[in-house]
Amino acid sequence: MIKWTGKSTDGRWNKTVEADSYFELLEKLVDKGYIGDYIDSDSQLFHELGYVSQEVSELEERLNYGETADDALVELENFEWDKVLRNLTDKEIESAIRGCDSQAYYQEFEVTQ
Repeated sequence: MIKWTGKSTDGRWNKTVEADSYFELLEKLVDKGYIGDYIDSDSQLFHELGYVSQEVSELEERLNYGETADDALVELENFEWDKVLRNLTDKEIESAIRGCDSQAYYQEFEVTQ
């Protein structure tokens, strides 16, 4: 079990989410709106996933510099997110979550067996 706690710098925003895996935690944080959705190329999470996934990094590069807007959007819509995310390690997913600090500047992860 993983317990994630996120807090804002002023203490007004304080949320807790529990999940059985880092992948599930990522999905729950996105579903609750605590971090941006990875399918949104403008979100912190999309950018952070580029640091830990070569596929996302290459997609980000093409979206920003390589292709016409229409071609890039089609590629984004057809991107195999489930496959890419499931190939990430727990540490890589944790790192991507930690990078999403616009709401939860302070984050804690408590892992229990």
